Amino acid sequence: MNKVRTKLDSGRPVIGTFAKIPAPAVAEIVGRAGFDYVVVDLEPGFIGVENVENMIRAIEVAGSTPFVRVSKNDPALIVQAIEMGAMGIHVPMINTAEDAKLAVSAAKFPPLGARPMAPSCRAGQYGFSPAKDLFSMGNQEVLLIAHIEDKLAVQNLAEIISVAGVDIIYVGPNDLSQSYGVFGQYEHELMVKAYESVAATTRGSKVIKGTYLRMPDESNRWRKEGYQYLAISSDIGLLTASTRKMGEDFRKVFSVPVQFTGGD
Repeated sequence: MNKVRTKLDSGRPVIGTFAKIPAPAVAEIVGRAGFDYVVVDLEPGFIGVENVENMIRAIEVAGSTPFVRVSKNDPALIVQAIEMGAMGIHVPMINTAEDAKLAVSAAKFPPLGARPMAPSCRAGQYGFSPAKDLFSMGNQEVLLIAHIEDKLAVQNLAEIISVAGVDIIYVGPNDLSQSYGVFGQYEHELMVKAYESVAATTRGSKVIKGTYLRMPDESNRWRKEGYQYLAISSDIGLLTASTRKMGEDFRKVFSVPVQFTGGD
């Protein structure tokens, strides 16, 4: 059972993070930190496919729910990630209804999509799970998260969320701000209007809204707008922030000047 889906269906928010370091142990540590889900992030290109399955296992062992962000909207990559055990798939750059249909076709079994039946894969417990259970679980439990990262996607959002099988739309502020020509200016008028447009377009829809939080106090703002699926930082970001603070704290105790370095 997908615990994230259960929480979302009950109206509760979920909070997760991204795993970018190609190490199952790090993924397990992050999973044990209390996040509802951890996304094995393949888009930047740090993690090879040989690490994905063991990172998924590590996240499961930690009691969190494993998701995967594929590097592009490619049916082969989507199917592969699901068959390795991902309970949700983040698909970047969903800009049109046709993009959404391509992702759904790979992620969902008929009649929603055209995902091939492969009971011998890890998602089917290597054949130990009845095929009918894999079919049921695949369409009901595996979440498809469509990334809204371009102004074209905001314009086409009504058509995107009308595609059956899209479970969550995820607004990516970094790429979206770049698309509007205001990279990193998250409070810019264009970004504010984009978020308002997303909220208005999805109002009354069954599709869940998600986004990335830069600071904890943003959670109240987006919760009021109906955003349930929330992500913060990454294993790299969390490691950097915690080690930086620990170094600062101990240097203050011993009156040693704080000096961060990238090498010798």
